[in-house]
Amino acid sequence: MNFSNWLQSKLDELNMKPAHLAIELEITRGAVSLWLSSDRYPNKKMQKRIVDYLAKGDTNKRNQYIIDVFDLIP
Repeated sequence: MNFSNWLQSKLDELNMKPAHLAIELEITRGAVSLWLSSDRYPNKKMQKRIVDYLAKGDTNKRNQYIIDVFDLIP
């Protein structure tokens, strides 16, 4: 699995469109599109924001997502 697949699976679990994630993170839809196409990766600060947002306050999920992202982004 790569980061693109991981992110898409998390969006699917939350029944969320990439555009909604972009709005919530206050970034462009193009940025999310680049991540989902594996053309780019988010920087460390954005990785933290993604993890925090997707975990929805669940500490166990947040911790697992941190590990997942660390392992998936080169």
